[in-house]
Amino acid sequence: MAHPEGECATARACNAMNNTPMVLSSWATSSNEDVGKFAPDSFKVYQLYLSKLPDVNKDIWSRVKKSGFKALALTCDTQLLGKRLNDTRN
Repeated sequence: MAHPEGECATARACNAMNNTPMVLSSWATSSNEDVGKFAPDSFKVYQLYLSKLPDVNKDIWSRVKKSGFKALALTCDTQLLGKRLNDTRN
């Protein structure tokens, strides 16, 4: 959201800076396939918000591995969103 090229620009910068590792959120604005192309030599971690459907998780991990990601960061805190009173008022 902060750059017109999204996470692809971050991936390109990581790759240019001695292959700095990168973590990509599953809520990213760029696809894992595109990020994988821009940072082919960097160690890439994919932050996965787990689905309740095991087949969805398997499909995502399969796609992510093909894009050159080597690890998962599992996030399990968003299955139920908290009460956000400011959002409700607005």
